[in-house]
Amino acid sequence: MSEEPNELTNIEREHIAFIKENLRFKRDLAYYSNFAIYMVPAFLIFVGLMIFYFGRIKHSSDTHIGNFLPMLVITAGVTLAVFFQKRIKESESFELIPITKWDVAAIEKQIKSKLKVNEIVFDESLEILTAQTKLNILSWGENITIIKADKNLLINSRSSGTRQPIMLFKNRKNMDLVKTIIQETCC
Repeated sequence: MSEEPNELTNIEREHIAFIKENLRFKRDLAYYSNFAIYMVPAFLIFVGLMIFYFGRIKHSSDTHIGNFLPMLVITAGVTLAVFFQKRIKESESFELIPITKWDVAAIEKQIKSKLKVNEIVFDESLEILTAQTKLNILSWGENITIIKADKNLLINSRSSGTRQPIMLFKNRKNMDLVKTIIQETCC
């Protein structure tokens, strides 16, 4: 039996239990749809291989110059694939921070002062604090989630837009700032 979901992040009680146990969000259709972005690096790798293959057939005597462009395109494809994988992994996983006290009001106040937020919601029964940052030039806004799990806090920052392929490290910056806030207020 599920209870009412948290209105900001739409997280249910069973989902929070899963997060506490596995340190990540449950994988759903939205998670798997993020992998559609891999078509871009796959296409680059395919194009690089085709340039390499057809370039060798036409110009078999001049292989050094003919190998540079395809290797550059293939390297760009592999680099994008690694970058996308890291982004997807970071957006689904939670970071665990040990705490000595749980001062929600202080955390909320610090988040409001240090981040540009649209909304902050604290659900006392689920012991979850969620904040939504404003849209800016680097991102479409992020949902910051802080869950109390015994003597630890689990934190995550993920894009508000589920299909945002590149975040320009905004989530990592949010995570570092939230960790600093927690260490100042709860440790």
